[in-house]
Amino acid sequence: MTPSRSGRSGPVHAGGKRRAVLFDLGGLFVNVHIDRGFKALHGAFPSLSETAIREACLAPDLQGAYEKGRITTFGFHDEINRRLGRNIPFEQFRTSWQDVFTPNLPLIRFLHGLPSQLRKIVLSNTNELHIQFISAHFDILRHFDGHVYSHETGFTKPGREIYLKALSVADAGPDECLFVDDLEANVTAAEGLGIRSHRFIGNDEFFRFWQERIANGDLRSGPGLKPDLYL
Repeated sequence: MTPSRSGRSGPVHAGGKRRAVLFDLGGLFVNVHIDRGFKALHGAFPSLSETAIREACLAPDLQGAYEKGRITTFGFHDEINRRLGRNIPFEQFRTSWQDVFTPNLPLIRFLHGLPSQLRKIVLSNTNELHIQFISAHFDILRHFDGHVYSHETGFTKPGREIYLKALSVADAGPDECLFVDDLEANVTAAEGLGIRSHRFIGNDEFFRFWQERIANGDLRSGPGLKPDLYL
């Protein structure tokens, strides 16, 4: 069955290789509160508006370069200072930029309970500072069998290259994987490569999807896949 863009896809059929799930990170396992960092910087530098800080930090050219690893973390910080006309100390900037996440505990428990024979790959548009913070503060990343980060590969979703990299890391073909992401554009791109996909819109909906389409479908391998064990 071909998955629809609403995220209602049929059961995932495993082939000769490992079965795998490719998971996004932000918006799934961690909630992102990006404005919290801008508020913190505005509090330290009241003459800078939150809007100005946001526009400097999230400028598409700068953000894209940082997410693709084309500039270093120190280069990112220096360029933000240049654009804002300030000298924000690096440690102050780092804390504000990093401390914007809260854990999605039910989904993290779900990840912890998935069986070892199901290969788990994290596929994320991210950057060095964010991954450092998530790794240090939340019990998430060590439970994945592989990590595909935009700043390490030089590619971002929804570009096809990063999905092909994830398939290689998963050692699986498109029809042997399920991709889960919270952005429609990323889901659509994965579907275009033949990867069965599901758009994450919340825990309850995702757990229903998993029970109905996965745990009761061809990825079934006993009670270890049933999400009611992790709620």
